Amino acid sequence: MLQRFLFLLSILFITVSCEQENPCDGFELGKPFEIPAGKTVKNCLEDISITMLPVEYDSRCPTGAVCIWAGYAQIELLFSSLGKEVSISLSTDPGLSKIPNNVSVEGYSFQLLELNPYPALGSTSNSKEYKAKLLIESVLP
Repeated sequence: MLQRFLFLLSILFITVSCEQENPCDGFELGKPFEIPAGKTVKNCLEDISITMLPVEYDSRCPTGAVCIWAGYAQIELLFSSLGKEVSISLSTDPGLSKIPNNVSVEGYSFQLLELNPYPALGSTSNSKEYKAKLLIESVLP
């Protein structure tokens, strides 16, 4: 009976230990990462998360087209830190949109590096097919 109890206790201990050793599946501060539209990623060391909403605006000139205006795309992020949620708008071309491609919020800087897929002539993208390449850094000393 004691052996059975010790065996079950050791299985429980191993299971709990393994769960605590799992690394956080998310992003690292200071390293570029991709986030698909509609998904949430976390940084476990800082206890922050980012959700990218589906892209609602993309007027970029499609590959293969001749345009008089380059256009831009805009993304919306929800940033969550310590139970507080902040909405962030970023643009692929701040000169055209008057929406920045980098902002500082709650001690972190957010920079939009890329937004894919880039529009192509004759094809359409679903708003949930987009992936943004972001760089998030701590701006606190």
